[in-house]
Amino acid sequence: MQRHAPLRPLWICTADALPWPCGQARLDLVAEYAGERVNLAVDLAELFVEATADLARLCPEPPDPIATYQRFLGWVKTVPRPEPARTACAACPGTASGNHEWLTPHPGRPSRWIGPFHLPGR
Repeated sequence: MQRHAPLRPLWICTADALPWPCGQARLDLVAEYAGERVNLAVDLAELFVEATADLARLCPEPPDPIATYQRFLGWVKTVPRPEPARTACAACPGTASGNHEWLTPHPGRPSRWIGPFHLPGR
């Protein structure tokens, strides 16, 4: 099986000749970066800059910046984030069967609220 890598400076896939990153290349990148979505985005941003320069140099009309952004980076935000490890806290009063997590939003605060977290004994 051939690797889905970019053919530079055309930025097409070496395996299927689709614009890179093709669907399979995206799957391979997600697996390769295994939960490191920020690192994936940083590396793809560098490639985005290189591809934009290459394609602007080769094409009579510069590539559409929005389409190029979507191609290289727009899909990264749809990659699911890994679930954080959870640790049960049997020491917290008022928790049923010790299934309270160490870092949960403070009781009474909306789940999207960012601020103090409830820690045992506080």
